Amino acid sequence: MSGQGWFGASWGAPCCEPDDHVPTPVGRKCLHCSKPIEATDQGFVSPYVRSEDGTGKGSMVSSLEPTHLDCFLAAILPCKGCPNCQPERFH
Repeated sequence: MSGQGWFGASWGAPCCEPDDHVPTPVGRKCLHCSKPIEATDQGFVSPYVRSEDGTGKGSMVSSLEPTHLDCFLAAILPCKGCPNCQPERFH
């Protein structure tokens, strides 16, 4: 998978195949909340494409970026204020 996959302890989901496990990217910033990934965090490392100059008009570059599991789930699930969600964390 060349770096793309999941990190941390398995949470029992079908995506947590041993072959797709990658080292936890400690110290890298989460794509969603910008907080550093810690050694005990769980999440995904996924492809991310952006414009090189930040305007959306320049050359496109890709990278593999980490996302906390909670940040990923909050971005895709329609939660409306449960105690575990903190919408102000996401910009």
